[in-house]
This record gives sequence, structure tokens and C-alpha cells, in this order.
Amino acid sequence: MVTIQASKKKVEESQYCEKPATPNSCLCKERRRMGIIREIPVAEAAAHKVLVEELDDAIDSITGRPLTGSWVWDSALVLSRWVSTHLNFQGKSVLELGAGAGLPGLTAALLGATRVVLTDVQQLLPGLLKYVEVNGFTDKVEVKELVWGSDDSGITESSTFDIVLMSDVFL
Repeated sequence: MVTIQASKKKVEESQYCEKPATPNSCLCKERRRMGIIREIPVAEAAAHKVLVEELDDAIDSITGRPLTGSWVWDSALVLSRWVSTHLNFQGKSVLELGAGAGLPGLTAALLGATRVVLTDVQQLLPGLLKYVEVNGFTDKVEVKELVWGSDDSGITESSTFDIVLMSDVFL
């Protein structure tokens, strides 16, 4: 059995008002202001942890509001826990749609996927690239832009995937 648990390095949720965080809650605003680095240890691979940071500067250029994919939502934690106990990633190729901070896809890489493609909008790609590098997955994790409804990336036309992951995805 694999256990995934998030530990926050900069901000403890109990210090702020709303749980769970919503895009307009003061907790969510505080997260964006300070940033949170999360370490997600996987018990069977104790020497490895998935590191992600919730971004405070990923802004939608049209609305001027923070992108919802710039922080780790509870659904990403739940999905990461679930896939770590229910799916075998050994030798598999994985596509994560609307990756945001990329936690489920990075978890798949940690658990043996040979190829992972994390996708999201352009503004979130620098963060995803950083997390791939920090976690040492540059040999098996790719980051690609995928804009739903207007995509011309050819990701799905040129590749097949064994597993498709998505959490808190809005169509």
C-alpha cells in the first residue's frame, strides 16, 4: 500500500479562514500571496518525494484573475492517493489533462510510468517545467500546451496513452 500525504512548508491551512479553499476565499488569497511548497512522500519510494509549489503569479490574461490551476486542489491529492493504490504505472504512458500543478502526473512518473505528458494552458507551463526538473523526471515527463476547443498541438493525433488522468477539470 502506498501512502501519499501533503506537508506544507510555508503556510498552514489552520491559520486562515475557509476550508476547503475556494478561488475567492481568504485562505486561497493567502496561498497565492505567499506560495506553498508541498512535498508528497510516497511510502514505497521513501527516498523520493513529489515537490510542487502553488504559484502566486499565474494570471489569466483575459480576466486578470488567478488561474485555478496555479495551486494544488484537494481533488489532485485524492486522485494521487487513489491512483497510487489502484493503478499499476510500470511501463505505462500517461496523459494528464488540465494538469495545473501536475501532482497526479508526477505521482504516475514516481510510480514507474515510462512516459508522462502534462498538459495545460501556456501560463502554467513554466511551473510544470520547474516541477518536472526539481523532481528529476526530465527523462520521462513532457510538458505541453493544450487549450481545449482550440488546440492544434497534435498531442492526441501523434500519441497513444495507456492512462489518462484529470482532476478538477472544467469543460
